[in-house]
Amino acid sequence: MAKAFEEATQFKHNTLRGGEREEGVREFLSKQLPDRLKVTTGEAVDRYGNTSSQLDVMVYDATLNSPFAGESNSLLPAEALLAIVEVKTELTNEEWKRIAKSVEAFCRLRPYKEHFSLSKSGRENAVKPGPRCFFTVAAFSSDLSSGSSWAKKEWERACKAIGNDSCLGLNRILVLDRGIINPTEAVYRPSADQGENLLAWFVGLANFLNREVPRREPMDWQIYAGGSFGKWKPFKGN
Repeated sequence: MAKAFEEATQFKHNTLRGGEREEGVREFLSKQLPDRLKVTTGEAVDRYGNTSSQLDVMVYDATLNSPFAGESNSLLPAEALLAIVEVKTELTNEEWKRIAKSVEAFCRLRPYKEHFSLSKSGRENAVKPGPRCFFTVAAFSSDLSSGSSWAKKEWERACKAIGNDSCLGLNRILVLDRGIINPTEAVYRPSADQGENLLAWFVGLANFLNREVPRREPMDWQIYAGGSFGKWKPFKGN
């Protein structure tokens, strides 16, 4: 994944550079995650017609659910959505505005007739936890000056963009050359070692998937199909 970020710098066109880095993240996750977990890009939709923004990376369990359409660019039912990765070359104020819109659209989704659980700790509620999705940003760098206050400043502008002081809806911020921020807990893990940061970020994602996958149920295709098939009728004489 780090190699894909580095190699993409050869492209001068922003769209090409961003596309190469997104593909690098998808390829990395596809190789590292269990076979049942598939990685794609596209949008998610719920039974009420709410849709996400265009998402760089979506992870779903192929043994339970599948996209409605597309392979390289998919339309995924909200019930299938396990993880989202928004890939950024450099975190800036403008990029945070785009990320905030993605988080806002994600929070409107209602899988299984309920919103995704957005607990501050990211852990299961004691009574009845709703479905959860690991929403993370993976960036190569940040336009903020490096130093001991970098992570706090990054966290503050993330909270400001998303519109709450806990960054609810966002689970992790990876800045490959600086470290990882857990925004809902307001803590960070600084490191200049890209490999170390990548490993720690992946372990956090993998642990979440290990907990969440067994809790998921398959979606009901009939709900998305609506009443287009008509009603069942008995044979005459029965």
